[in-house]
Amino acid sequence: MTGNRSGRNVVSSLAGSPIPVSHPDRVVFPEVGLTKGELVDYYCTVADVMVPHLRGRPLMLERFPVGITGKGFYQKDAGRSTPEWVERVNVPKQGGVVTHLVCNDVRTLAFLANQNCVTPHVWLSRVDRLDSPDRLVFDLDPTLDDFATVRDGARTIAGLLRDVGLVPYVQTTGSRGLHVAVPLDRSADFAAVGAFALDLANVVVAGDPNRFTTAARKVDRGDRVFIDTWRNNYAQTMAAPYSVRSRPTAPVATPLEWPELGRPGMHAQRFTATSVLRRLAQRGDPWADMDDHARSLAQPRLRLDERVAAPG
Repeated sequence: MTGNRSGRNVVSSLAGSPIPVSHPDRVVFPEVGLTKGELVDYYCTVADVMVPHLRGRPLMLERFPVGITGKGFYQKDAGRSTPEWVERVNVPKQGGVVTHLVCNDVRTLAFLANQNCVTPHVWLSRVDRLDSPDRLVFDLDPTLDDFATVRDGARTIAGLLRDVGLVPYVQTTGSRGLHVAVPLDRSADFAAVGAFALDLANVVVAGDPNRFTTAARKVDRGDRVFIDTWRNNYAQTMAAPYSVRSRPTAPVATPLEWPELGRPGMHAQRFTATSVLRRLAQRGDPWADMDDHARSLAQPRLRLDERVAAPG
């Protein structure tokens, strides 16, 4: 990744049709000196592995017009200034619709970064079947800086998922915890997926109630790791794989191989907008084959019910 410090508008050379980059020298991450031009370059460079995780999904954009130390905001509606060539989807809501952006190519990803989007967040369903998620996600969020417990929780969840016949994947969030994600075949709706996720999370909590909780209210969590299954509801989102998070060191939500969780120094912000590129060059994307392992929830639901009903 190379940045531009010329003080003039630049053009991303990796985005196909040119995308003028406004204010490329503006520092977005002051602690590490990462500029807007470098952020656009990062997203263009990582697009080959990132866009497949974005394609066909409504987006929520986390934008910081003057950098992460300034005021940021979340954007769902596409807005009037979006070029016609950017894909959109009209999502029904009570009393109207929300027009979400969809990122299907590197040019759109570069455009979003130029619009000061630091982190694109993705739906767990795709535009052709908004009510049918193809991802199930557990978000392990520690109250304290306790990655060891987060790691143990992720491993326990993964073990349960495998036991009931599903294939778990894991990524650092780039914030404080981990996401455990599961590919689905879209045969279940959000209500069924959310209920399954909460029931499985409650099995984890029942086995270790001193370290884990599904309590929605922070006041009820104490020092325990929160297993958040709320993202498995309609119109909820997760930080996209390879998205940069709004933390001082520009950490990246990074898919991992499961054995990597035990490596020395592993933590939620281990990989950054600089180091993740070296990692990708060496290892590729551990989530590249995720769609090949999509499963129905029908049999896993029965197996989980049997486990919950079993004595002891």
